[in-house]
Amino acid sequence: MVHTLVNAHVLDTTPQDRRGAAFGATLFAFDSGIGLGSLAIGGLIGWGSGQFGALGFRLGWAAAAALALAAVPLSRGLCPRTPNVS
Repeated sequence: MVHTLVNAHVLDTTPQDRRGAAFGATLFAFDSGIGLGSLAIGGLIGWGSGQFGALGFRLGWAAAAALALAAVPLSRGLCPRTPNVS
């Protein structure tokens, strides 16, 4: 759902001659985030499992939740609200 909404927002706010580049940058950002995030959280879980046993998975979930919550203020700053036009 988020991917679809971000794509719609990007395509609505980008000039027509730059839409291909904007869409490609959006895909690159999502795919890079999934790939690098998986590696980072997997490494954290592996390290945590070595240090704390079964708590490594809880550490990974907690880190992922904290990063998701940290993204909320960032998204509010990057996407200004537009007035509702009826």
